[in-house]
Amino acid sequence: MSEPLISVIIPVYNVEAYIVKCIASVVEQTLQDAIEIIIVDDCSPDNSIVLAKDYASSICRANRKIIFLTHQQNKGQAAARNSGIRIANGKFLFFIDSDDFIPADSLDTLIRHAKTGEYAVIEGQSIHIDSTGKVLSTQRNSQYQIVKDRDLWLIGGKWAPVCWNKLINREFFIQHNLFFAEGFFYEDLYWAVLVALSNPKILIIPNSTYYYLIRHGSTTNSMSERHVKSFIKLSEHLVTLYRNNNISDRLKEPYTANYERFRSIAIDYVYTSCANDTRKNLFNSLRLLNLCHVGHVLFNKSLSTKIKAKVLPLYFGPLGHYLIVIKSNISKLLR
Repeated sequence: MSEPLISVIIPVYNVEAYIVKCIASVVEQTLQDAIEIIIVDDCSPDNSIVLAKDYASSICRANRKIIFLTHQQNKGQAAARNSGIRIANGKFLFFIDSDDFIPADSLDTLIRHAKTGEYAVIEGQSIHIDSTGKVLSTQRNSQYQIVKDRDLWLIGGKWAPVCWNKLINREFFIQHNLFFAEGFFYEDLYWAVLVALSNPKILIIPNSTYYYLIRHGSTTNSMSERHVKSFIKLSEHLVTLYRNNNISDRLKEPYTANYERFRSIAIDYVYTSCANDTRKNLFNSLRLLNLCHVGHVLFNKSLSTKIKAKVLPLYFGPLGHYLIVIKSNISKLLR
C-alpha cells in the first residue's frame, strides 16, 4: 500500500457487539486514497480483538491497511489514542470510538476541504442513534462555518469539545503537542482547550459524517463519584496548564470562562449523582482549585449568569457547600 493519506485510530475495549461494524465502515469508505486503520487493544476482556482480527483477515483491499497494537495493561481511551498517534503515518488523523461508525462518504467529504491546507481541523455533523439504529438526534449546522481566534474559546458552542468526527492535520497535531492527558475521563475537554491555545482555523461543514451510539453503561450515560473525581482531575490539569503557559491577558477571560463552565458541570454532578456524605469533600476539592478571584468571575463577560450562580459558592469557602444545599432544598419546596 502507498503512504496513507489518513490514519484512522480506533481504541478498543469491551465492544464485541460493535467493533466489526466500526472497522467495516472505514474499510468501505468511498475515498480511493490509502487509509491506515490503527486498532489499539486496551486489554479488552471480551472477544473484540478476536472478531476484529477475523474481519481484518477476510478483507483484500490494496488501499486499506489494518494495524493492531496491544497494551500490556488497561490504560484508558486517552492512552490508546496516544499509542495510535505515535505510529500513525497518514497526513491526517481521524478518531472513531469503537462502538460508533461513519457513513460511506465521510472521509471523502472531509478530505475535500482539508486538501486546501487552509484548515488544521475539519469537523462534520454527527447523528446520535440508539442500539437499534433509531435516530435520537442530529447535531446539525446547516451552513459552513469557520471558527478561529476568540471563537475557538466557545468550546461546545461554536465547535464540539471532542476529538472524534474531526479530520486533523497530523503535522499540526504533533507540532502543538496535542496528545491526550491520560488517567481520567473527559480527556476530550482538556484536549479541546489545548486545541484552542494552539490557535488553528477550524472548518465546520454541514455534512453528516459520523454515527454516535448512545448506549446504556457508556461513560457519558453513567455518572458516579469516580466520574466526578475525573472532573476534579480535569480542573487540576487546567489549573496547571494555565499557570505553566503564561496565558496572555487577551486569553485570560475566555480561558477562565471555559474553566468555570467545566467546574459548573462538576458541581451539578456532585449534587445530583453522589452520596450525601461525600458531597462536602468533593465540593472542597473543587473549591481548592479556584483559578482566579471572585471579582473576575462576577465581571467575566464570557460567562452566563447561570454559570456564575453555579460556581460562585466555590468562592465562599466551606460555607459554599451549605449554600448549595439550602438553594437545592428551597427549589424542591417550590416545585
